[in-house]
Amino acid sequence: MGGHLITVSNQAEETFLEELIGYGKKDAYWLGGTNFETTSVDENNPYRWVTGETFGYTNWKSGEPSFSGEKGTRERFTEIRKSYGNKWNDIFNTAKSGKGFVIEIEPKNDNIVAVETFGNSTYYVIDRNTTWTEAEFYCEMMGGHLVCINNSEEEAFINQLIEQGERKWYYVGASRKSNKWTWVDGTSVGNIEWNGDLWGDACNYLMKYKSHKKYINLPNTYYPAQDISKIGFICEVVHTHEYRTIVTPPTCTEQGFTTYTCDCGYTYEDNYTPALGHTWNSGEVTTEPSCTEYGVMTYTCTVCEETKTEDILPSGHDYAAVITAPTCTEKGFTTYTCSRCSDSFVSDMTPATGHDYKDGICTVCGEPDPDYNPDPNA
Repeated sequence: MGGHLITVSNQAEETFLEELIGYGKKDAYWLGGTNFETTSVDENNPYRWVTGETFGYTNWKSGEPSFSGEKGTRERFTEIRKSYGNKWNDIFNTAKSGKGFVIEIEPKNDNIVAVETFGNSTYYVIDRNTTWTEAEFYCEMMGGHLVCINNSEEEAFINQLIEQGERKWYYVGASRKSNKWTWVDGTSVGNIEWNGDLWGDACNYLMKYKSHKKYINLPNTYYPAQDISKIGFICEVVHTHEYRTIVTPPTCTEQGFTTYTCDCGYTYEDNYTPALGHTWNSGEVTTEPSCTEYGVMTYTCTVCEETKTEDILPSGHDYAAVITAPTCTEKGFTTYTCSRCSDSFVSDMTPATGHDYKDGICTVCGEPDPDYNPDPNA
């Protein structure tokens, strides 16, 4: 069968064991613990399970283990006894009292056809011939239970997941007691789509069709017998995430956050912090403005060296005026020249003053009067 006598490593397994032997008719059942090395148990000489593990969890009856008997025939084996209040006892290697035994079979992965994670659970599609209770026990050995479908999102996920299997039907984790359907996690089965009418009173276990995804209720048997090879089941193992954290600090432009990643592959981000914003220096003129063109002021972030620019307004012209006075024959004007860029223009025109002749000569410019006649009688 590929198993061994049961090992018990925690209270949950102990509770399961006590419930399991409650179905048996024997008072005592062999456990897989032994000690061949000593006459007492201490940290240097512990009991060991048949798997080689030392006892981390125990449930000994008061005064046990006692190692009664002579050398070579001491009580070196372990039992659980109902009449002792389901406590453990060390015992001789004998079956005179008619003990039963509990076998633990590790699940084999050769029947697991799909494994996927959804939310906080890992789901296994297993194509294995089994009854509903055997399927549930198999899932419990994996640390979980038959799948409990608690919302429409999980329903859609399961419908997609079983497409990877090859069986016609798949057991899910619901059964009926007192005409009430309940998932194995204790929650009530809500509105589900049945494949026609429900079967009889003995059909108290839930199965899901792969094809149209509807539900049918069946008895806890290989039923119908000719369809054994068409049965599979879905295990759900609720996963307690153990996260590794990576803190991404905020930058000038991007928010910070913490990334949480579990070894199962699930990851999420949280603890967001706002972006810091840039810290700009006082700026540097990278393009001087001209009289008519904009200049450029460049600022640099002292943290990330990002840059930004701002326009510098044109300086405008700075004109100096040079006045050219009018002459007797030429107009006067003012010449304006920019001290920065040499741009110039002429304005403020004044008329020529004209000649001021006296005795045939202009008193201003000395030009002779062409119309002067010194002898008016001539």
